[in-house]
Amino acid sequence: MRAFRQFIFWRQEFRVLGFLGNRFVRGKATEIATHHLKKQISDPQLRAVLTLNYELGCKRVLVSDGYYPSLTERNVELVSDAIANSASTAS
Repeated sequence: MRAFRQFIFWRQEFRVLGFLGNRFVRGKATEIATHHLKKQISDPQLRAVLTLNYELGCKRVLVSDGYYPSLTERNVELVSDAIANSASTAS
């Protein structure tokens, strides 16, 4: 149990290197994230919308087992249009 906890701790610490500018670590993390996306989302159009257009880590990284599967549900529609004015929805 102690060894497993150490493994988890150091795995998380290793990820920090990517956010501190280590291109190798960030590149590997991007590869892993891209592979996960391809595995979870079979629709190429939806996958294209979900593919990052910025470097991994520039925005909050979501770690979830349910996010991608939820986007493939029949009652879910992903709206990727830009928000024109957030004040118009606050009534």
